[in-house]
Amino acid sequence: MAHLSRIILSGIKCQHRLMVASGSLHRKIAPMTVVPCKTLTMSKPLNSNASVQHDHSTHWKLERYVATSLLGVLPITVYVGGPAMDYLFTTALVLHAHWGMSGVFKDYIHGYPSETGERRYLWLPPIANGVIYFMSITAFAGLCYYNYTDIGIINLIKHMWTY
Repeated sequence: MAHLSRIILSGIKCQHRLMVASGSLHRKIAPMTVVPCKTLTMSKPLNSNASVQHDHSTHWKLERYVATSLLGVLPITVYVGGPAMDYLFTTALVLHAHWGMSGVFKDYIHGYPSETGERRYLWLPPIANGVIYFMSITAFAGLCYYNYTDIGIINLIKHMWTY
């Protein structure tokens, strides 16, 4: 899909060059002028290893199951309570947040194509991936620590709800 949008944008740039070269940006009717455009090339994806196959539909379904289960887990954990429910809610919440932020980072932080079609800033996605994992592990460790040493995340939510 990203390749298709790149091709469409390249086509728009070529049309814009045609209109500028022919003067149609300044006049309503322009003579037909042919301006050579750069050949469209498909750049390789970041993970170009053909031997690695992933089933993204299974991961997507798992994300939907966790997100939907949070709708039922929160009321059940508030009603039932206990340390096991605190850890269940903590795990589901951190997984949901991790997958959500991972999707946002993958959509908006990637190696940007340059004018020549090659990717630039290839160091950025691994750093962003490291930041996601650091935030997720820190959040999970902090919530588990709070569950273990204090009243637990569910009781915290109950206390915040009553004030």
